[in-house]
Amino acid sequence: EIAEQITNLNLTENIFLVGEKKDLNPYLSEANLYVDSSLRSGLSVAAIKAMEASLQIIMTDVGGARELTDNGKYGYLCEAKNSKALADLIEFCYKNKRYKSTHSSEYVKKYFSDTTASKNIIDIYNEIFS
Repeated sequence: EIAEQITNLNLTENIFLVGEKKDLNPYLSEANLYVDSSLRSGLSVAAIKAMEASLQIIMTDVGGARELTDNGKYGYLCEAKNSKALADLIEFCYKNKRYKSTHSSEYVKKYFSDTTASKNIIDIYNEIFS
């Protein structure tokens, strides 16, 4: 239904439904905004990659979205299954040219990088075995 609506609104040159990809970098480098409309999710690796690329993100408030965006400080959150709220946020970012977010890039590198995750895991193991 979404693909059909994109076609009907002549937005096929502006909106891309790419599905699951191993390498997001080519898409993120061309994107203006990252939108995750999941109904349930864990901590979204794709959203982390988008934040590393300094993209503004919009996510439904499910799974790890609150933690990732620091309760909306580093991205926009909206209620799941609320397409109007999601559309309003996309329109807001478009009208206000809110595409890049260098602060979110710094935040995600500090708290969600592979280095930080590895250090946290080692700390947990050290605590368990000491």
